[in-house]
Amino acid sequence: MTQINVRLRGLAGGKSGSVAVEFAMLSAVFVSLLLGIIQFSLYFVAALTLRTALSETVAYASVFSNTASFAETRDQAKVREVICANLLLVADCTKNLKLEQMPLASLPNNARVVSGTVFQNGVPGDVLVRRAEAEVFTFVPGLKPLRIRSSSVFLSR
Repeated sequence: MTQINVRLRGLAGGKSGSVAVEFAMLSAVFVSLLLGIIQFSLYFVAALTLRTALSETVAYASVFSNTASFAETRDQAKVREVICANLLLVADCTKNLKLEQMPLASLPNNARVVSGTVFQNGVPGDVLVRRAEAEVFTFVPGLKPLRIRSSSVFLSR
């Protein structure tokens, strides 16, 4: 009986291997935290890139409103091409980018939903809203798909 007690006390008081167990427990937390930080930084980079690209197309539409290049700013495929040329971290941008444009007066109440089916040019003098939405590439297991959205307002001439 005393030999068993001595052996049990020896196991309870031993510190060998405890550092490896503590490292294994803490490293999972740190790796998850690191992956989360990287994923959300990529999300914010993609959101900023979308906002910049969308603003660029709106500025182009405003500057070239009375020139031969204006037709390109009224074509959804051309606008999508310009945005996708600048957009990062979106897989298959031409397929996954939802892009719409409409007069501000006809913007629906549930303005957060971007259908991607409406692209109205309006008449000169209309205030137009151009909105875009895309899904960002995610690599963290178990994380729901992240969507970026942006909108710009400009005056049709």
